[in-house]
Amino acid sequence: MRKAAVLTLAVVLAARLGAGQTEVRRVGDTLDVRASAAPVSEVLDRIARETGMKVTYDGAPPRARVSVTLSGVTPAQAVLRVLEGQGLNYALRMDPRSVRVETLLMVAGSGGGMGTVAPAPPTRPIPGTRQIDREPEVAEPDDETPAEAPAPNPEDRKPFPFPGGPSGPAMPLMLPTPPPPTTAASPSPAAPQNPQD
Repeated sequence: MRKAAVLTLAVVLAARLGAGQTEVRRVGDTLDVRASAAPVSEVLDRIARETGMKVTYDGAPPRARVSVTLSGVTPAQAVLRVLEGQGLNYALRMDPRSVRVETLLMVAGSGGGMGTVAPAPPTRPIPGTRQIDREPEVAEPDDETPAEAPAPNPEDRKPFPFPGGPSGPAMPLMLPTPPPPTTAASPSPAAPQNPQD
C-alpha cells in the first residue's frame, strides 16, 4: 500500500515537473504573465480566468509550448504576445476601448501550434482539363530616363476642357470694371433743358 502511494506521488511529481509553469496575475487594469514551456492553450485559459475573456477552440486546443514574461500589459497585449509567432489562426472580439478581449476564437487548421499535420496529397489533373503554366513576371525598370521616353504626338493631345474649346492653357478670368459713379449735383449746361419751352 505504501509503495503504491509513493509510486503515485512520484508519477504526479514527474508529470508536474514535465508540465510548463504558468502564472497570471491581475494588477488593476493590467496583467503580469509568466509562462515557462507551457502549452499556449493553458496560458490563454489562465488569462481568460483573470479577465473574463471567453475562449472558443474550433478543433483541438493548440499544444505548442510557449515561454513569456510580461509585466504591466493590457489583457489584449497579453493575448497577442502569447499568440505572436505561433502560426495560429485566431479572431479577436475586443471591448469598445480595445483594451480587453471579450472573445478569442482559435480556428482549426492553424499551422505551428496544432501538433503535426499530414502534408496535403499531391494534386492530380482532372481528365478533360489542361493545366496552364504561368509565365514568370519580368520586373520592369522603375526609373526610365527622359531620353528613352517617346515624345508625345501633338495630334494625340485632347482638347481642354471640352471638345472645340481652347487647347492651350486657360487665361485668368477678367471681369469688366464698372464705370465710376456719377454725382447728380447739377445738370450740365450742354444738355437740353426742356425742349418744349
